[in-house]
Amino acid sequence: MRLAPLHKLPPSVVHIAARVEKFVLATLFAVLLTIDLQWGLLRRFITILEGIQSTAGSVALAGGFALWVGVFTYAARRRAELREAQAGLAEAEAEAERVGVCDPLTGLPNRRGMQAGLQARIAVMRASGGRAAVIAFDIDRFKTLNEVRGQACGDRVLIELSDRLAVAVRPGDFVARAGPDEFHVLLADVGPDEAMVIASQLQDDVGRPFRAENPPLQIRASVGIAVFDAADPALDVELVMRRVDIALQYAKADGGSGISAFEDDMEMSIRERAQLERSLEVALANGEIQPHFQPVIDLQSNRISGFEVLARWNHPERGPISPSVFIPIAEEMGLLGELTTVILRRACAAARDWPAHIKLAVNISPVDFKNPWLAQEILQTLTEVGFPPQRLELEITENALVVDQEQAMKTITSLKNQGISIALDDFGTGYSSLHHLRVLPFDKIKIDQSFVKTMRDNADSRMIVKAIIGLSGSLGLPTTAEGIETNNNADLLRDLGCTNGQGFLFSKAVPGRDVPTLLSNLAQQAVHPELRPDVEGREEAGLPGPAATAASSAATTAAAAAQVPNPAETEPLAAPVAQSA
Repeated sequence: MRLAPLHKLPPSVVHIAARVEKFVLATLFAVLLTIDLQWGLLRRFITILEGIQSTAGSVALAGGFALWVGVFTYAARRRAELREAQAGLAEAEAEAERVGVCDPLTGLPNRRGMQAGLQARIAVMRASGGRAAVIAFDIDRFKTLNEVRGQACGDRVLIELSDRLAVAVRPGDFVARAGPDEFHVLLADVGPDEAMVIASQLQDDVGRPFRAENPPLQIRASVGIAVFDAADPALDVELVMRRVDIALQYAKADGGSGISAFEDDMEMSIRERAQLERSLEVALANGEIQPHFQPVIDLQSNRISGFEVLARWNHPERGPISPSVFIPIAEEMGLLGELTTVILRRACAAARDWPAHIKLAVNISPVDFKNPWLAQEILQTLTEVGFPPQRLELEITENALVVDQEQAMKTITSLKNQGISIALDDFGTGYSSLHHLRVLPFDKIKIDQSFVKTMRDNADSRMIVKAIIGLSGSLGLPTTAEGIETNNNADLLRDLGCTNGQGFLFSKAVPGRDVPTLLSNLAQQAVHPELRPDVEGREEAGLPGPAATAASSAATTAAAAAQVPNPAETEPLAAPVAQSA
């Protein structure tokens, strides 16, 4: 220290002061480095220190400067790495944002992107007025398509549909994939009528066959429409999306493939459907859904040969609920397999002690048939109930056979080896009926009711029915015609050689407790078929049950008997005439 001789400080104090000087200098440099001051400030500090002549100060300065250079270099490198990392993060965030609003399969905006587009449209409308619409398309039974034909086929369908919609819409319209099987189209400057016309045209585009698939595939879509106006004070994205979802559910409620525009009273209906969904699982467990039995008649003898088992739901509060309502709901909820098992078990238990020649026919859905353990589960049910396999017939539609024909052959063979019969249901409505007949060992063919009901007035339907019966006869297979409602159709089918028939002409489906009365009625009809009235066009709910039919038949028979002259009374009148002759 330069001032030490002036103050005559002892050496020990000088030594301590030198150490303090080194510490202070190092601390100052550390502070400067920590706050990352510019080079100019450091140069000014060094200039100040040039007046300090102590050896300790020079060493501290040199060491501090070397430390600063090293730390500055390291900090510069870290800043460069940080900038690079920040750039990568920005790119990742941009990609995440893009993925967040874009469907990776189709390249269309997803539901979030749809909402952003809708928000932008609403903002424009608030500034300039006008109306717009959202149209929602939901592919009917897409889950079944994926399960039956495989996810790869489902993906191809989605990509093709996205291309069709993108090409078909007007310039400036917005197309998005809003869900796994749902597409939305945002239309600007349209009213209700124009939106309905566009929706119908787009539905036709969606329904065009996919001929690239093998076999060719045709799908249907349910369509919901929500038109919204800038003048609506409650208008926002959530309101529009809720309304189009409600309209779509309404279009799907009656079996699908419908077009429905939102109306205010629909919200109540959707709430009721939600309640129905909640009730369905409980209904399966507590016995509300029961098997009913529709007779299958031998058309040549007019005698009963069996029953088809049909599910019926008698809700404790709502009363009877149509299968066309609850079966699609069960399918959407993944409950169709459980429903089949429950109905099969209860039907076999009810029919176990009926006459041995009466068989039961049970429908197996495509979802059920995909189960590789189906044969074992059915046989286990029959064993537990004590129902002979020879009295069971399973009805399978062609949709259940198109994915894995090898697995289908194994399942059918396993069932047939146990004595169970297999019928090809709804024959003539698929793409490859003849192929399935050739390669799979069916025991019966069922003619779809769409042909039977129209055969009297439609020459094409008559020719199709005649051809199916002829083909079945050449293959040695019996046929069952569904949907018979008139005696004329029954007679025509019998003349064409059809083996069996079923329909409201003979009886509606009845609960097991009514089967004994029904069997008695059918035995009487076999002798007097003229007692069967035509029921064309009537709904099942309006048809009489077995007891009412029995009373009506008895009254008709009594009236007919009263009109027949008694020979004992007429003979005396005839005698005088003969004598006078």
